[in-house]
Amino acid sequence: MNRIKREPGDFLKIRCVGKSFSDFQIVYNEKSHKGEFFVALDLRYHLLYDTGCDVPVVTDDVGEAAYEILIGETARGGFSVPEGYYSICVKGNKLHVCADRLYGYLEAARYLTGTLLPQAAESEILVDGFIYTHAVEEDVPAKRGEFRMLLQNIWGVDWGNERVLNRDRYAAAMLLGWQPDLLFVNEYWTAMRKLEHFQKLMEANGYTEVVAENWEKPNVIPIFYKTGVWRQLECRIYDLRGEDESKTITLAVLQHVASGKTVTCCDTHMEASWNCSYEVGNIRRINDVRLLEPILKEFLARYPDAPFLFGADCNCAIGSTPFNKLLSLGMTDAHDSTPITDDRSSCHGYPLYDQTLGYYVEPTPHWNSGSYSGAIDHILYKGNLVPRVYANLVAEFPAMYSDHYPILFEFDVPAKDGEKGAEQ
Repeated sequence: MNRIKREPGDFLKIRCVGKSFSDFQIVYNEKSHKGEFFVALDLRYHLLYDTGCDVPVVTDDVGEAAYEILIGETARGGFSVPEGYYSICVKGNKLHVCADRLYGYLEAARYLTGTLLPQAAESEILVDGFIYTHAVEEDVPAKRGEFRMLLQNIWGVDWGNERVLNRDRYAAAMLLGWQPDLLFVNEYWTAMRKLEHFQKLMEANGYTEVVAENWEKPNVIPIFYKTGVWRQLECRIYDLRGEDESKTITLAVLQHVASGKTVTCCDTHMEASWNCSYEVGNIRRINDVRLLEPILKEFLARYPDAPFLFGADCNCAIGSTPFNKLLSLGMTDAHDSTPITDDRSSCHGYPLYDQTLGYYVEPTPHWNSGSYSGAIDHILYKGNLVPRVYANLVAEFPAMYSDHYPILFEFDVPAKDGEKGAEQ
């Protein structure tokens, strides 16, 4: 990645079925959710700066062109691939890029732009009948705990539609690819809700957002759960700081339909220091915990036997006064108590925006984050819960849509008397 923009005389001369890519359009299905949209935009970006051709990206309800690059299954058809593989092929006047999962599309994009297109500049290989199929080398691991939780600040900062147009779809593809049972989100700002891409893709692919009985405004700190797998028993939202809607507390009680197991959840976002000194920000974060404490105590008193999950962009590292005050509420740091864990941080630099194309095209050059000692996103818990896996999902793709990586937490909830699976 981090492409070097070529001078016009250095453009790669690549032909597909004997035609310049200037004769093509890139086509994807608006409802696709496995990374197809990323492949379409990434290919346009590389073609522009490698060949000088700005190839339009359209949905499959747009009129068919003579020459097209089809990403995944579209109204024009597709190209079936074996499970766990990706394929790039040419059939007639169509170049197909297909996979059956997110990591297949990510690897297909990397091979297409990093290997295949440079090879095609040397010899005419993109002809009718060409096919390349390869097994996906990296994939989402099977769950190693009973339940999988993801926490992510998706950086939906409200800069207007033009700045979140692709990032919301990338975020949905990443989070859907990992199929969490529970998803805690920070900074789901108004611009993203107005575009509705993230919400619609999540809902269309098996997720429901909790709904609070006491809250009428859009929630910037939502919790999502798998539709039909969980049911909401209760949800309430509280202000931490009235003038900033991203500093709220979402509290939800969810019951696992199959087992009857119940978990209480808290998703919040504590004060940052971007507009003040660290010392002032620290005082504000300490106050956040003070405001949080009585709300949590009152809420949890009604569910004394249910394990409690806390996920937040805390904007403070381990050892800090606000973090220690969170622990003093009886919570345990999931990172330090989980047998399978890592020494990574979830926070990193911002992705790179291309003014010509109008979307984010590269992760920051500093996307490989530091150690957990500097982490500001945390998952804590209390109660009868068995931690299994904790990991910061550090990779280039999530660095394309946020300055925070998703955090994975997998855990078991032992059955109690009266629940399915309880010891007799």
